[in-house]
Amino acid sequence: MGAEDDGKRRSSGRERIDWQRMTLWATVALGAAIPISVQAVAVLSLVLVVLGLLSGEYVRHWRAVLRHPVALAALALFVWLLVALLYGSATWEEGLHALKKYRELLLIPLWMPFFHDPQRRRLGLYAFLGAMLLTLAVSWVEGIGLLIHSNGEVLEAVVFKQRITQNTLMALAVFWMALQALRPGRRGLWIGLIVLALADMFLLVGGRTGELVLVALAGLLLFHQYRWKGLATAALGTITLVTLLYLSSGPFKARIDEAREGLVGYRSGEYNLSTSMRLSFYKNSLALIGQRPLLGFGTGSFTSVYAAQVAGSAYPATENPHNEYLLIGIQSGLIGVALYLYLLGRQWWEARRLSGEERLMAQALVLTMVLGCLLNSFLLDHTEGHLYAYLTALLFAPLLRSEDHTRSGSRCPPVASPEAISSRNSATDSQRLFLLEA
Repeated sequence: MGAEDDGKRRSSGRERIDWQRMTLWATVALGAAIPISVQAVAVLSLVLVVLGLLSGEYVRHWRAVLRHPVALAALALFVWLLVALLYGSATWEEGLHALKKYRELLLIPLWMPFFHDPQRRRLGLYAFLGAMLLTLAVSWVEGIGLLIHSNGEVLEAVVFKQRITQNTLMALAVFWMALQALRPGRRGLWIGLIVLALADMFLLVGGRTGELVLVALAGLLLFHQYRWKGLATAALGTITLVTLLYLSSGPFKARIDEAREGLVGYRSGEYNLSTSMRLSFYKNSLALIGQRPLLGFGTGSFTSVYAAQVAGSAYPATENPHNEYLLIGIQSGLIGVALYLYLLGRQWWEARRLSGEERLMAQALVLTMVLGCLLNSFLLDHTEGHLYAYLTALLFAPLLRSEDHTRSGSRCPPVASPEAISSRNSATDSQRLFLLEA
């Protein structure tokens, strides 16, 4: 009987390890799939939910997730959008279709338990980076051909996604590579990859949102390193880079000129360029928010109410105002906008409790969303929204309190405060890079 019991325990242990291993590889595969394949993300998202149930991750961590401030903020916004579905003018089909676009808010608490282990977080980040390096390589292969036949027109060496998406994701990848380059060892490799990525972004792809995000992330890193001198350096470097690219790069100059022409077109009532159309979207969206500022028109109502707003005018209709704050405001009012701002603000605040590269990456993610949502609807967009959910779950998982510790009657050691982290790690400049002051 004793030998038989020992065999059963060993068999049970092997099964448990197998479930954990499957969960590990599913989370890593998801990080690699988000920049590349919509279909793979859909399949892996479902697989992870099933594995979370079978592996016991949800059972062990569900109470901790429901106490997590970032997970709660994401759930609060989703619940309000659900409430806005009930009082809106949209049909149930339209409302549910729109609500489905915000499922990433639910994925944050669903994915967070999978990243309690530091190894999973590290592998998840490298999986995302690997997918972006693949994107970079294929983009360069395509871009070289475009450059050979280019006569100065705008280039779009896009691979798996549109140029806005590719450049925005590449900006985050460059930030992560910059953190690696500041570590001892293999700096030459990381710097070389960064140079290739920057050339790809500014010369071959041309997504202006990603370029703006990249500049902001550079300012974030330099500020953490050198405080206000770093910000001044970032500003001077940006002005110099833009000037040199405008004078030397035909494709970059074409994009700047196109934006200027769009601004002139908007003033003269012509809405045939991206800039002029977006400005018209913003103007009419603000007018709609002014009509129902507190509650909005209801989830799923944007397309119909915007079409009614511009009917009989020269303004083009749209299904997306290319501004997440305006989109949420029209559908769920200023209450919805406040909840979204609270989510982002809470992430920035809680990032102070993280340490090392995870802290900086969390701040970079928030800054990316804050800026990106001014020019796009990143929560609505599939790839940007899923990457936001994935990185939020990954980067803020260290703040989970272990339910196992709670059940045993002991408390999980709290995450160190920023001040404690800074005081413990101010001995050398290299340590100070990764454990920064609040």
